[in-house]
Amino acid sequence: MTKRLGPLFALLLTVGTLAAQTSIDPLWAAAVVVYENNRRWSPGRMIIVSQEVDRKGNVKNEELTEVEISLNGDGETVSRIVRVVKNGTDVTGERPSGGSAPGGGRPGGEMPNPLDPAYAEQVSARPLGERKVIDGRVCVGFGYEMTTGRNDGYTGTVWISEDGGVPIAMTAVPDPMPVFVDSFSLEFYFTDDPRSWYAERALMQGSATILLLKKSFRAVMSFEDYFIKP
Repeated sequence: MTKRLGPLFALLLTVGTLAAQTSIDPLWAAAVVVYENNRRWSPGRMIIVSQEVDRKGNVKNEELTEVEISLNGDGETVSRIVRVVKNGTDVTGERPSGGSAPGGGRPGGEMPNPLDPAYAEQVSARPLGERKVIDGRVCVGFGYEMTTGRNDGYTGTVWISEDGGVPIAMTAVPDPMPVFVDSFSLEFYFTDDPRSWYAERALMQGSATILLLKKSFRAVMSFEDYFIKP
């Protein structure tokens, strides 16, 4: 008598097959499946609070940018800046009407995700033997190296829930650093539901030296009103 495979059993079967084929850790393989099953999610709204800070960490300038993301008539994702507040003053009218946000409003912009199966051959990942609690979930750390071009890529850590194989957090650092950039890092934090998994918030920070002047910056991004793309 043949029974239908339940969603959980089917997921476990897929993870087992992927791990066997690629000789990678089953927990990493489970995270890859979660990514693949949720790649159609897109935020409908993004709020960015960016700050320029001095050497002591004091805020010199602050700007809030609110972005709407939607689908056009061709089903493509487009973004529109709807509000900009700089140092407490609304300067939305000074920005081009309908201006686009960098990266089309996507979490991480154009940065590829190390969990994307399309980049499997360009990513090497290994368990770090470390555990920590993130947003109430016990997570296992995996260090990764990712090549995105002839001489560049990213390194970082993906923190995966120990009990479900769901990516909970991820860090990314360019390798090597872009010209004039002294330091730069990204941190992403995700939902813990494998059926509706996407980035909820992100932190970007770094510093750059231009004409002997060093500037430090940081930005906090939140992603809301998610919808599923066709």
